[in-house]
Amino acid sequence: MKYRELITRALALPMCVLLTLFFASPSWALGINFSVKTGAVGAPGTAVNAASDPADIYVGGGGTNVVRIPKAALGLVAGDEVDAFSWVDPVGPFWDEIWMTGVFVFSVDDLAVGAGPPIMPPDVFTEAAAAEAAGDIFAALWWLGTNTQALDESVIGLVGPGAPPDDQDALDVDAPAILAPGGVLPAWLLGFSLKAGSPSLAAGGFTGADVLTTDGAGGFMGAYPGVALGIPPGDDMDALFLDFTGFPVFSVAAGGSGLLLPGDILVPDSVLAAPDGLADVM
Repeated sequence: MKYRELITRALALPMCVLLTLFFASPSWALGINFSVKTGAVGAPGTAVNAASDPADIYVGGGGTNVVRIPKAALGLVAGDEVDAFSWVDPVGPFWDEIWMTGVFVFSVDDLAVGAGPPIMPPDVFTEAAAAEAAGDIFAALWWLGTNTQALDESVIGLVGPGAPPDDQDALDVDAPAILAPGGVLPAWLLGFSLKAGSPSLAAGGFTGADVLTTDGAGGFMGAYPGVALGIPPGDDMDALFLDFTGFPVFSVAAGGSGLLLPGDILVPDSVLAAPDGLADVM
């Protein structure tokens, strides 16, 4: 499971009210920003369908999507895959950047199965059983020990089921209005990671565990080394949230060292517990 972003709301709010507030927010007006895995097909007439690229960042809504940030604007090349990103808002804190309490908004891999039985379907459990979960957006109702679907993948122009279905690779709804195709992006506008094996990692001396950021010169630079966050060598960051101070919250992909679990939400080592070389579970 790959957690994507944290949304602060009063815990007593009914779920329908919470989601109404979430999707009525200024961030929602800018659309949902996401990336896709290699092999995504997209709905007909969408940018993902026309030229799917796992290094591009898309914006979706109303059943379609367009490229918001092409890979060249990040200094990326063919073969790269953006598997986590978060916009860094210098003004904050905004409602979805205060992560100490809140509702987790997330998407899952195409191999996710969810935990049943369902309490508030559709949820990861019911959607995964129908091969429909990978492109959806879910809200984790952690005080109830469950989750529920917030948006179907069709809203952002993705499709499912498939073999495999379209899979969101990163998700962020807190998008600054500055974003426009082309041009040079300001330094520290965006934090992101690349999937292990992406050619730009080796070229820059980075790994899939490192947080990268825009450098203000049309490329990227290092922001947080994975080892400094408590991510073991060989593990791959799989989701990222940066609050307005740049503090990282993240998850890791399955298939790494096994010392960190892919379903956990993590913060840097020694933030919540004594230093032990491993990221702390939030």
